[in-house]
Amino acid sequence: MPPSAPSNAVTPSTSNTTNEVPTFGSNHDDDAPPKITIEDSGQVLVGAQGSYCYNGTCADTIGPVDLVITDHVNYQTLKSAAFTVQLGVEATDVTVDQLTSKGEPVCSIIPTKVSATTYSGTLCNTDNGNYLLSVGEQFSGGDSSMVIPVIVDSLQQ
Repeated sequence: MPPSAPSNAVTPSTSNTTNEVPTFGSNHDDDAPPKITIEDSGQVLVGAQGSYCYNGTCADTIGPVDLVITDHVNYQTLKSAAFTVQLGVEATDVTVDQLTSKGEPVCSIIPTKVSATTYSGTLCNTDNGNYLLSVGEQFSGGDSSMVIPVIVDSLQQ
């Protein structure tokens, strides 16, 4: 770890090989950042944990493309261009960027707040292909990011 890194910096786990949906409550690790998921037409899409600062613990991760590969996260097919972002805690700001599978920016999606922990958005590029959705949230006391790999193929309108 570089000398300039904070003493409480950690390397995030890379064990998301099962794409399990995260849960909260008594089973939630208070030291782990809140999870971010995307819901699309009734399916829950999960991704790889990105950089975060939470409860005094900060972790930097590798870039989105390498993060998806390292965490063995599978691309998941979107059924619709519209989706919902589910957050683990109330956010003060949410960002969603659509990237190519190589990590190149396609566009920024402006999410609409639905509730304290729910935002909605719509893909800005619906051309068939593989994309990464990079979701970030800021909340009281920290921030968190997640990369969710998706496949766009003949979306429902």
